[in-house]
Amino acid sequence: MIRFEHSVTLALSSCFLLLIACQDAPVAPTADEVANPTFAKGGKPGKPGGGDPPPPADPQLIYSTYVNKRVKGERLGWSIHVMNADGTNQIRVLTNNEERGIESLTPQFSPDGTRFVFHREVYGVGPHQWEIAIANLDGSGLTTVLASQSGLGNPRWSPVALGDGLHKIVYSDGYGLSLVNLDGSGNTLLTNTPTDWFYFESAQWSPAADRLLTVYWDQTANEYQVVLYGIACTPGCGITSTLEIDLTAWIDLSDSFMPRDWSNAGNRIVGAVHVGGAGYADLWVLDVTDPANPGFTQLTYTSGLDENHPTWSPDDSRIAYTGYPVNGDRSAFVMNADGTGSQVIAEVGNELGMDWRPAP
Repeated sequence: MIRFEHSVTLALSSCFLLLIACQDAPVAPTADEVANPTFAKGGKPGKPGGGDPPPPADPQLIYSTYVNKRVKGERLGWSIHVMNADGTNQIRVLTNNEERGIESLTPQFSPDGTRFVFHREVYGVGPHQWEIAIANLDGSGLTTVLASQSGLGNPRWSPVALGDGLHKIVYSDGYGLSLVNLDGSGNTLLTNTPTDWFYFESAQWSPAADRLLTVYWDQTANEYQVVLYGIACTPGCGITSTLEIDLTAWIDLSDSFMPRDWSNAGNRIVGAVHVGGAGYADLWVLDVTDPANPGFTQLTYTSGLDENHPTWSPDDSRIAYTGYPVNGDRSAFVMNADGTGSQVIAEVGNELGMDWRPAP
């Protein structure tokens, strides 16, 4: 159980409800959209009318970043990029018109690496709403899965099909977890969340899609709850087991563990620990080989610098993540899985969500 100041939680939950979205109907890029300039490495605009450069043959990381630039009078804001794991070939995925008045956040690859799911906040035209969307890796085939005016967030694509033969997206509305099919059908409330608990972080699938690790904020006890759920669909989906994981042997009650990515081997989850409710974090790995007796290992020691959004390489040998230590801007790093050999690969500006492309 992990304690956190209530006032900070309210601020963070407000930020959570402001960061999500997409569009009302499936959209394919128009000729005008394809002709809009894009942003390449360093956030510099491409030549007007030059069109988006083609994505690299095998981009390895996808991430959301804030582009504080204007193109044809439009400020781009949060948008989705891909790059190689060495930091080369940074390319914006979606064209300017697709992102006008929209904040695109927390992308995650599909299991085959050809598409990605993400959430967006639509505020430019029509009613303000939050949406979950899917797009191809080149930005085409943009499709809305769900739309709501009350908040949707942190969607995560199941790594395999569940018992009913379908892949699912798990997401939060701020107060519970739900599952939805890729076409928007079968939207199902998954957790019966206690009324005094506030769902704070995205749920992370195990590689077999039979478990979900998530975090709740207990408003009564002023604590975080790290919860491991068992899940099955036969064909109806439901929770089969619930285990609260106690991390107080390693971190203070005022600290919070935010799980970000489950290892492909299926026994470890890498995440960020926010020390004492502060705005900075270090990276830790939770070992759930025996969930009743978990292990917890610190990987980075940043001494006040923020490190976040870690993601495993396909073979679990490396971890990519972002942090602030270079020139005051958030940069992307890659290190060995044991925390050694960390290297800066690229500057990414403000960043919210990163994922390593699965092996073909």
